[in-house]
Amino acid sequence: PALSDVIPYGLTMGNRPYLAGLNLVGLKRRGFGAQKINALRSAYDQLFYGAGAFQERVDAVAAAYSDSAEAQEMINFIRADSRRPILTPHSR
Repeated sequence: PALSDVIPYGLTMGNRPYLAGLNLVGLKRRGFGAQKINALRSAYDQLFYGAGAFQERVDAVAAAYSDSAEAQEMINFIRADSRRPILTPHSR
């Protein structure tokens, strides 16, 4: 994948890349605490596995995690260019 296709803190896998979750090892190495990591995990799950249309989930996560700079970074990345495809996870 092009780096521009992967959300911040994302982890990719496969020959045909897909979003495999968050790069938890990298987050821990960079000194992210459990509270920040848990907030990112929750925001990620709501973004990619929540109910409703994707844009509705983006708006809901933006509002729910307004106090998380990391979650807002993911949201801002997604909103930056609506024409740019982003990698998504396989469905659960």
